[in-house]
Amino acid sequence: AAERTLRAGLGASRDAPQGACALHAVLHEFLHPPAVVVLRAAPTERGLWQDAIGQARRDGAQVYRLAPASANLKDKPYQAGGVAYVCIGVRCLAPARTPAELDARLREARAGRA
Repeated sequence: AAERTLRAGLGASRDAPQGACALHAVLHEFLHPPAVVVLRAAPTERGLWQDAIGQARRDGAQVYRLAPASANLKDKPYQAGGVAYVCIGVRCLAPARTPAELDARLREARAGRA
């Protein structure tokens, strides 16, 4: 459905590109989905992840933090020390159990191997 909507707006985009800025932004995100990072970490563990999460944001990733006991995303459980889940579009990579692994997952995603 999303693809059909983008295709339907293509003609208007060609005729008046200045009036289709939002369509262009959505098209770009559809063709190049951003990384989504879900960090499950206790408040005392978040400091360990701070640099990696900051870099992920600077590189354009959408970052969400969930408390260990959160009922959201039950298929992405908390692990002691914290864990980050990286998804590109509808594909998720292996969990990152350390900030260094998070950096590696994001490099993998940027290289198009995700």
